[in-house]
Amino acid sequence: ATANNRKQPQVRALFTDVDRNTNITDVVLESLKSAGVAIIDAPMWHRTGFKEMHSTGGLPSGSALTALNGVIGAMQIENLLDFYAPKKPKKGRAA
Repeated sequence: ATANNRKQPQVRALFTDVDRNTNITDVVLESLKSAGVAIIDAPMWHRTGFKEMHSTGGLPSGSALTALNGVIGAMQIENLLDFYAPKKPKKGRAA
């Protein structure tokens, strides 16, 4: 908790637009992990669908959507999404 009694946010690195199965990707990921950097274990691999989102304004499709779902799933597993957190009763109300 901080001095203001606020909970510190959980921070993770998320790799985006990286190429799968390349030496440099493997070296960078392993170097950061060994340095103690917390990394979401679902990189957003290089996919055209992510770039197309800028012109369509919608969700990606195909393998980009699969990669995005992997990121969301990894964030759910690590309890990083408040939307999925257990609901807390409001003050003054019974649970």
